[in-house]
Amino acid sequence: MKMSTAVVDDDRIFHFLMEIMLKESKISNSPVCLLEGAQFLQWWHKHKNDSEATLIFLDLNMPLVDGWHVLDKLRDEKEKNIFIIIITSSIDPKDRKRAEAYPMVIDFMVKPIHLDDLIGIKQSAPLLQYF
Repeated sequence: MKMSTAVVDDDRIFHFLMEIMLKESKISNSPVCLLEGAQFLQWWHKHKNDSEATLIFLDLNMPLVDGWHVLDKLRDEKEKNIFIIIITSSIDPKDRKRAEAYPMVIDFMVKPIHLDDLIGIKQSAPLLQYF
C-alpha cells in the first residue's frame, strides 16, 4: 500500500525535527514539508491520487491559510484515506474539541512533541502501522 506523509507547519526548524523523528519512529522516511496551508492544498490537489492514504501532521496556527482552513477543505475529500494529527501550540480545550469534530483527525498533540510521542501514536493507532 502506497502512503504519503506531509508536515504542514510554518516553522522550518520544526520540519527538520519532524523529519528526524518520523524516520526514527519508522512512520515515514520521506515526509513532504510545507510552510503553510495554501502550499499544502496545492500539493494535495497535485498528489492526492499518488497514494492510497495520506498522513498529515498539521499545525493550526499559521499565517495566511491556517490549519482550520485546511481541515475545512479536506472534509470534502470523503473518498480519500486521510489521517490528520494536529500538532499545535494551542492549549485551549475548545481547539481540541473543534479539531476532534473533524472525522479525519486521529490525534491532537500540543508542542513540543518528542520521539516517544510519535512512537506512542504509532503503537496506539493501528492504521499507522501501514505508514
